[in-house]
Amino acid sequence: MFSGFESFSHKTRNREVSFYLPSTFTKKFLGEHLFKGAKFGEEKQVSSILFNTHNYSVPFDVLAKAEIDNCSLCDIHIEDLVNASLTQKQGFAEQVYFARCKFEDFLGVLKEFDDSLVPYFGCESRVVPINVSDKLEIQIDSGFHGYFFGESIMDLHLFPRHFVDYIRVSAVGDQEFFRNFLCVLQRHSGFFCPSEDGVLSNLDMLSRESKSTTPLSQDLKGIELEVKYNVEGMLDFQDLYNFFVSDCADFEVQREYPHILERGLMLYFVRNPAMVRKYVSFGLEKVMVSDKDDSVSGRNFLMHRPEKNRLVDLVDLDENLTIEKAVDKKKRVFWVASKDTGRIYHVAMDKCFYDGNTLRQLELEYAGATSNSVRGLFNDVITELQMLYSIVGRRYAGLIKTRLRKQEWINI
Repeated sequence: MFSGFESFSHKTRNREVSFYLPSTFTKKFLGEHLFKGAKFGEEKQVSSILFNTHNYSVPFDVLAKAEIDNCSLCDIHIEDLVNASLTQKQGFAEQVYFARCKFEDFLGVLKEFDDSLVPYFGCESRVVPINVSDKLEIQIDSGFHGYFFGESIMDLHLFPRHFVDYIRVSAVGDQEFFRNFLCVLQRHSGFFCPSEDGVLSNLDMLSRESKSTTPLSQDLKGIELEVKYNVEGMLDFQDLYNFFVSDCADFEVQREYPHILERGLMLYFVRNPAMVRKYVSFGLEKVMVSDKDDSVSGRNFLMHRPEKNRLVDLVDLDENLTIEKAVDKKKRVFWVASKDTGRIYHVAMDKCFYDGNTLRQLELEYAGATSNSVRGLFNDVITELQMLYSIVGRRYAGLIKTRLRKQEWINI
């Protein structure tokens, strides 16, 4: 799937990057203080449709999108969608395989990759372009609304609003100019957020979780228990999911919550003498603050360590927060249950981008128990997690046991 990129001509451009900025960053402030002499364009409404399969089988770094200006999603007709594009994202850069093509041509190309692709998410926002120089263009997005599609393009549903307005930044020019500009924004309390497809997938997860009738209880509170593989070969995540649906003797996809979900995250790391503090941006109004002890216990690649997580409103973050390094992370996940005890485990594959490098990992983590689970002692959970680790490792080549954490990968 999606192996035919070589047949398309393409060009490289800087990736569109989204930033949270304080409410003081009005058009007037931007024009008079940060970008003197910038020219503001006319506001327009931009509507987008993003394509995927029902199990998120499009690769992490591929974005298939169609856009139309000054038309609501509720009023869109297929023949209106003339600005379609297919891109392959690589951190802060992306390969553009085609752009502004006719929609019927766009659909034809998508079917070459996977004929099960469907309209999956939609979004609308009001956009004001700001032309700063021949190397940089800014967009102010406001009024962002996210949607998901049902059985057809006419079956449109609005996600509840869980996010803040932000300024989206796109840079045209060399990477040095781009990086310098990002530094300017961070000095003015700018805060990265995921791209629009990441924000929409996070809204999807929130929506599904709100409808779940089987909440998990955290019977090992304040403790993270996980094992990891570095993925150095090909791993078909859909095949892994199907294995737990029908072929695994000891574990099965959690029946009450059988979804494959995707997350789009930005990770920030700040070190203090005692620990590394991680900030996780979902593109929503709250940021996850995670304090993790530097010491990691466990044998046979098992990792367990104290962990404290809390959600903080974006507006309550320390204005003097100095982010040392940021990682762009895409994550795909489902949950499995032990057939013996009913305990729930989190199966996730992620791909991280940092400074031109990528890291792919498969993580297996204890997620908790349901009302029907056998309550286990600490050692019981460890034994079961090691069993799951062994089952996955035997089935797939190219998985390398590891204890590498993201902060070690980026050398913080």
